[in-house]
Amino acid sequence: MFPGQTGTYQRNEALLEERGHRAAIRVENDTWKTRLSPEQQSHMADYWKQLRYKCYDYWMNEVENENLMQAHGILKEAVSRCTRDFREKTNHVKAVAVCHEEVLSAFEHCRKSRQNKE
Repeated sequence: MFPGQTGTYQRNEALLEERGHRAAIRVENDTWKTRLSPEQQSHMADYWKQLRYKCYDYWMNEVENENLMQAHGILKEAVSRCTRDFREKTNHVKAVAVCHEEVLSAFEHCRKSRQNKE
């Protein structure tokens, strides 16, 4: 609840998506000029590796789960390629952001592939 509002809060997905798109458009042109510093690159690579390790742990807890094995392979490949690309090719924020979404998507697939969803 925000100040001055009454009633119950209802999440409006369409409004949130629209606002998110507007915010993204506002910074669109600047992202090709903005580069990640070496420290930011290291932080991003570490974060992606943490997701990969978490997926690996899921898989090791369900070693017979073929879907989880495949999901881990997809995530591992995305992390490796994206880390290599931004270190060797381009460290522009926009390019890294696309990779970040790919890695997050692959991790989400891994998470959803678990049979034991405790």
